[in-house]
Amino acid sequence: MKKQFIWVLAMVLLVVGSFGDLFADEKKPRFYIKLTGNGSFSSAGDFGDFITRKEAFFADFAADSRYTVTLTKQPFFRGFGGEMGIEVKKHAVGISAGYMAKKFTVDYRYAADNSNYESSYTWEYEFSAVPIFLFIHYKLVDSRFIKAFLTLGEGVYLATYRDNRAATFENAQLTFINSGIRARKAQLGFHAGISVDFNISRNLALSLDAGYRLSKFENMNATGSYEDDNQDVPLEGVLHYKYFNVEGETGDAEFGIDASKPPRNKWEDLPAVLNLNGFSVSMGLKIIF
Repeated sequence: MKKQFIWVLAMVLLVVGSFGDLFADEKKPRFYIKLTGNGSFSSAGDFGDFITRKEAFFADFAADSRYTVTLTKQPFFRGFGGEMGIEVKKHAVGISAGYMAKKFTVDYRYAADNSNYESSYTWEYEFSAVPIFLFIHYKLVDSRFIKAFLTLGEGVYLATYRDNRAATFENAQLTFINSGIRARKAQLGFHAGISVDFNISRNLALSLDAGYRLSKFENMNATGSYEDDNQDVPLEGVLHYKYFNVEGETGDAEFGIDASKPPRNKWEDLPAVLNLNGFSVSMGLKIIF
């Protein structure tokens, strides 16, 4: 809470200073629009731990010819964004919005050697966020070809965790299972970094940004469902993260809703904690009017 108060106070002071600069500066203010592609190297908290555990768990299947397992993951968050603002001699003030996501999928096939039994799974997992931010840019360098800014931002991240798990079975009593979870949380977030504009013309620049994001999501409200040939069960509660907790042994992990029963021996079941903490970069075009 203390850190958030310091950030809020700093943003208020910068906004006041920026608008003072806007009205006191003799240089004519210029409006701008910036469109960027973004990447973030956040581990994503429990979501990153989940991917690491899944990779280790399925690595043990590689030597068995009965299994075919394909894992597909994004090494970092990918997304896009835009910012609209006004720039004066020493400052710029902008409002931005965007989208960023990190995905992980598992395609699993099993065929028994001495029977017709087969099973297949397709699991899709995604952690995404929509950032809506107020940015204050303080100009450090202002030349004909390059402008460099110190950037501070504060705003809200609208985060979503979702998964979909589909399974089919051949020559088994159960033939189809489908389940899914969706969890959401809005959380205050912060950004600090450096922004550099490389001027192409008076009205166009190539923009590069690098900075650090900070935001954490706990006790995410979740809804979901579980359906197979015999039942369709709705689920509602808090997003939980369950993982095999024996040190030195390979174990699986999964997300669920609440702890419906005490975890099995050697398993931990806790409310999920996801985050966007980490360094991010973006590149795009800045149009100045």
